[in-house]
Amino acid sequence: MVSPGDFIKIEYTGKEQNGHVFDSTHGEVAKKLHGREGPLLAVLGSGMLLPGLQEALEQMKKGEEREVELSPDQAFGHRHKQLLKVFAEKELHKFDILPQAGLHVELDSEEGKMIGTIRSVNSGRVVIDFNHPLADQKVRYTVKLVDAAHETSDKIRFLLDEWELEGTVKLEKQRLALQLKKMPEEKKKEELSKTIRQLFPEIKEVEIK
Repeated sequence: MVSPGDFIKIEYTGKEQNGHVFDSTHGEVAKKLHGREGPLLAVLGSGMLLPGLQEALEQMKKGEEREVELSPDQAFGHRHKQLLKVFAEKELHKFDILPQAGLHVELDSEEGKMIGTIRSVNSGRVVIDFNHPLADQKVRYTVKLVDAAHETSDKIRFLLDEWELEGTVKLEKQRLALQLKKMPEEKKKEELSKTIRQLFPEIKEVEIK
């Protein structure tokens, strides 16, 4: 069994009530949404997974596959009127957005990045819906727990796999040494080091060579 804090690799397919596939780790949907097919890495308890999916995975064993139906509370939540917002068309021009009904947009706000769908454009007024497109819907997932890591060194190996890097991991107290088969670009190397420090605050020194 797995528990919060564990790193897991999962495969899944998510379907709407009408059977439409909205997310998957397989086929063209996976390539479009994730850039590749195959298992994805997630950290239990980090907010990366829907509540209903996390609950199901915590009851599963490595290699097990389940089909689960999630209520709105377990999935993408309920619709809220306050998430329907009206903008002046000229405000959106500042973001280089040419408003059209049905267009998906990303806007920066004081609360962070907001993702929404333009519902209507009329007389210089634009209505944007920031509710999740699947809010108020039941959804169904087929999910497989491919692998799980409990120890820090194994978690870091999972992270390297996710970054498509190969190498050895040597962890001694607060120091981590990564010996990679191929050195990544400097920017990717810095991002990897930063990510490791964020995920593992107990690691104070990271050496990548």
